[in-house]
Amino acid sequence: MHNYEIVVPNAFVYPIFYKIGRQMLRLLHGHLLKAGDGCNFYVRNAIMYGYATCGPVRDALEVFDEMPERKVVDWNIYDFWAERNAIT
Repeated sequence: MHNYEIVVPNAFVYPIFYKIGRQMLRLLHGHLLKAGDGCNFYVRNAIMYGYATCGPVRDALEVFDEMPERKVVDWNIYDFWAERNAIT
């Protein structure tokens, strides 16, 4: 039988997770664009929401600006990060 210990992250670990998350989001976004899936409505919203929540904001705005058609969900995400980042 295995005896596993639970490892609990401390305050020094969270910034590393945040940085890794941002880097992985950019890699994922680039891969999706190369694969031709960047125009999918659900993929586009997930990427935009990811940039809106973990930055950088200019990337979320770039994804929003490149949308050929904007739906209510797109505008809700835009409002979310605009309010969060005090963009008017």
